Amino acid sequence: MMETAIGESVPELKFDRTSPGLAKGSQGPAFELKFKLTLAEAEFVEAWARAHLAPDGHGADGFYHVTSVYCDTPRFDVYHRNPGFKRRKFRLRRYGEALPVFLERKSRLGDRVRKKRVEVTRDELCRLAEAQTDPAWAGAWFHQRILKRGLRPSVRVSYERTAFFGGAAETPVRLTLDRNLFGAAAHSWDIAPVRDGLPLLPGAVLLEMKYHITVPEMFRDLLSRLPAQPARLSKYRHCVLQCGLAAPRALPFLQDLRSASS
Repeated sequence: MMETAIGESVPELKFDRTSPGLAKGSQGPAFELKFKLTLAEAEFVEAWARAHLAPDGHGADGFYHVTSVYCDTPRFDVYHRNPGFKRRKFRLRRYGEALPVFLERKSRLGDRVRKKRVEVTRDELCRLAEAQTDPAWAGAWFHQRILKRGLRPSVRVSYERTAFFGGAAETPVRLTLDRNLFGAAAHSWDIAPVRDGLPLLPGAVLLEMKYHITVPEMFRDLLSRLPAQPARLSKYRHCVLQCGLAAPRALPFLQDLRSASS
């Protein structure tokens, strides 16, 4: 048995700690729910997680820093969800001061998510600025897609994450709490942490719950104590807006009205 920080115990878990969106096999589609929490709500959720789940092994007691560089076109097609750019985000991700960097593609359809990623070294990131792709490079698939879509670094986001994992109905589940989010415009493939950026969610914490197929019973218990509606909050879009890099995305009916009056 594994002892939790608040004195209760959870079973020794044998599940892969990989995010459900990255897990391979027959677990079924992966889903993700997000909630914007107050600091008090986040403290409650963390205590619940320590009683029911196990801390992620990637950091001390499940805690580590994350930095991501998100890609977009000069016209911010990803941000505006223009045709051909609605469902996928391309980003670089680094955990703490670790040397590896992950090149990731995240696809979303509603609450359903899927990820593909590859690990490269920080010294290899300069290859993303090249006009031709080396097919022998591990990051070739990522490089080909950003070239085809005209993507470039757009914003950089850093935050503190406390992560937990567990198992429900023989499939992995994951819960993360993201605090102290800071963002800044990105003009290169540098993935150093954001030191002097804008606070993105002051006084709030972002909760993400990830699972396969259906909401597991353990999460249903927690959901009954959370805000009634999940948060449709994208770290990337929120950072673009806060940094003033693009105008707020117009709702479809407003776009129709503008077209009719022009």
